[in-house]
Amino acid sequence: MMIDVDPKIKKKKGAEYFERPDDLDDEWRDQHQASVLEEMREKITKKFEKDNEKLKAEGEKEMKPKELEERLEVVEELAQKFKKENKTGKIEAEGKGPTIEKLEANVDKLLQQIETKRVQMEDKEGNKEVALGTSKIVSSFPFSRVAKHADEQFCRTTSIPVSQSSSRRNSTFPSSGSSLRHCVRSLTGPSSLWTRIGNSK
Repeated sequence: MMIDVDPKIKKKKGAEYFERPDDLDDEWRDQHQASVLEEMREKITKKFEKDNEKLKAEGEKEMKPKELEERLEVVEELAQKFKKENKTGKIEAEGKGPTIEKLEANVDKLLQQIETKRVQMEDKEGNKEVALGTSKIVSSFPFSRVAKHADEQFCRTTSIPVSQSSSRRNSTFPSSGSSLRHCVRSLTGPSSLWTRIGNSK
């Protein structure tokens, strides 16, 4: 769009500024455009169905399928636009009074959104690794031994004195809403303590 507004901008900013990243190849572009078009179709169709339901509820005459076809024409127009852009490699500037400054601001905004998404993805992957590590620790606990002695009023556990940490208390003793006997193992406390758990209510 910048080049369409000012053909000399490519020389001013340098060709590298306008090049697509290597991973955004034509195949990715085609898939992205297809997903955009499909999303538009779904939104328009759902809006049409919702409008018809409202008309029916109000006792009015429903719209005919032809109305939906007319609404979907905008999707076909965009598909043709994508096809033309892909063939010519040229993008026409859009919006009211497009300028280089406005388009640069849009680029900066998109780059910020990309960075935000990247950080969110990294955090999500990090949380997955932590959850996986935790599940491995939990799976190593000998639950079968606890189940074997479920009828006993005592179960052997490693724990820490309750007075040391109220936050750890909840990880050692079962919640009041539980109706089962639990033996919760703390990985940080001293061993060989016998703690009466019983039936908590």
